[in-house]
Amino acid sequence: MTVNTILPGSTGTERVAEMAQGLFPDLSVEEAGPEFMKRDHPLSFIGRLIKPWEIADSVAFGSSPRAFATNGAALRVDGGLVYHIA
Repeated sequence: MTVNTILPGSTGTERVAEMAQGLFPDLSVEEAGPEFMKRDHPLSFIGRLIKPWEIADSVAFGSSPRAFATNGAALRVDGGLVYHIA
């Protein structure tokens, strides 16, 4: 049996939205997420929080027969945030 792993990055969930708005109380929820990314993850390739469905799509692929040739991989779904696995 081979195990593929999904490594998600900062994801736009309700809890993360609450956290971001707590960091930027003068901004709306919609504005706080991008500010959080600019401040805390300035090198993100996509420059935004990942949507939960983007991670779900990666999980669906990694567990499907189409990923048969993907053996023991760490699939980063992080928008360019995780530089390496320590």
